[in-house]
Amino acid sequence: LVVSLSCTTVAAGRALAGGAGAPVDDLGFFDREPVIVGGFQARPFSVNDIDTPYDPTTVLTYEGGIKMDLLDQMLRLNVAYYWNDYDDLQLNSLNVAAGGGTITQNAAEAEVHGIEVELVAAPTESLNIFGTIATAENEYKELAANVSGVTLDSDIAGTPVFSSTLGLD
Repeated sequence: LVVSLSCTTVAAGRALAGGAGAPVDDLGFFDREPVIVGGFQARPFSVNDIDTPYDPTTVLTYEGGIKMDLLDQMLRLNVAYYWNDYDDLQLNSLNVAAGGGTITQNAAEAEVHGIEVELVAAPTESLNIFGTIATAENEYKELAANVSGVTLDSDIAGTPVFSSTLGLD
């Protein structure tokens, strides 16, 4: 099966092969418009944080992939690529102004990208077997000088390079 990843046209819930022609059942493409999300840590970690303002972290997220139902819908395969660009990432930093301690501040720019693969098999009506594999390449692009415990070579906390699941229901 050769598929063009530029095919994103969907008609009545079915993909159009090559962006034109007759619909192809059980095959779907997706690409998501870039999404900007943001957030902040809701409470300060120390008394020094109360008087130290910081901006929300923002993330520009891209994702695209393919979804396939195979073998008369007994097998589903989903593959996606994602890319996240973080601005104003909040990190604990040395509080130079107060002569020590740490504060939360917008101290980094970073990128995370990877591939997610999901496979679901339904050999019977009452049994589903599923598994996922995901990769995540991550790197800090910029760091403030007073960031504590993090370097440009550090992995971003909470971002495993590889993860997987296996289960049944």
